[in-house]
Amino acid sequence: MSPRHTSPRPGHAPAPEQIDMIACVLQSGGSLQTAAAAAAVSKDVLDSWLALGAQVLDRPPRAGRRLPALEEACAALAARARMEMARTEAACLEAIRRSAVEGETVRETVRVVDEAGNVVKETSTTKQAAPQWKAAVWWLEHVLPDQWGGKGAEAQACGPVRLTIVPDPGPTAAGGCESEQEFHKPA
Repeated sequence: MSPRHTSPRPGHAPAPEQIDMIACVLQSGGSLQTAAAAAAVSKDVLDSWLALGAQVLDRPPRAGRRLPALEEACAALAARARMEMARTEAACLEAIRRSAVEGETVRETVRVVDEAGNVVKETSTTKQAAPQWKAAVWWLEHVLPDQWGGKGAEAQACGPVRLTIVPDPGPTAAGGCESEQEFHKPA
């Protein structure tokens, strides 16, 4: 066995419906394993399609030459997969950032109904939850692992990192809320 493993060349091209299904699963945050199952192919087949598609996308275009159907379909799949995975990643990171910096808006609605099931009274309350320090730590550890994941030379040299969140003091004179967050690294 050679030290460098490459995916076998796929025997057939992904159908447009399969490309759409795979993209849909990836867009919703599903794994490649789930995307393969939804498209009724094995994970190995999906991996080979994506590998071939990545090769096609990453090489210089051939002027005046049309790609073979297999390469064209695999390139379309790889491009869609890259795009959907990047969009999902961005949405997840934005949700973590928002939770870490702004907190979450929590809305609660209480309905009082009579015996016939008619709504007699409805009260809604909206509260702003405090920023979540765990979301900030997760983001730092996963997006900047060399600085905050404990694996980089700097992190190993200076020891553990302490994160201090100063709670929101309440509404300011301007009507908004100010929140101060301090990140300390020991010297």
